[in-house]
Amino acid sequence: MKPKEFREIREKLGLTQKELAEVFGLSSYLPVNHYESGFRTPSVLIQAVMRILNQWPEKKRTELLTELKEECAKLSKPKRKGS
Repeated sequence: MKPKEFREIREKLGLTQKELAEVFGLSSYLPVNHYESGFRTPSVLIQAVMRILNQWPEKKRTELLTELKEECAKLSKPKRKGS
């Protein structure tokens, strides 16, 4: 996936770099910035999700974005001892 395509899909989704990073459970916006500048290449999984989101109707992609963001947020929370 070329950097320009990645950025165009993000913009079509109406997300900032920070918001997209949250969807993918990334620690900051920098990986997204690096994908868009060509400094790094996104994983095959991230590329596939971006292309799927680009093809799906707005309602369906909004639902998936919400689910991904919520699930990543749950998984990122620090676990308590004894859990």
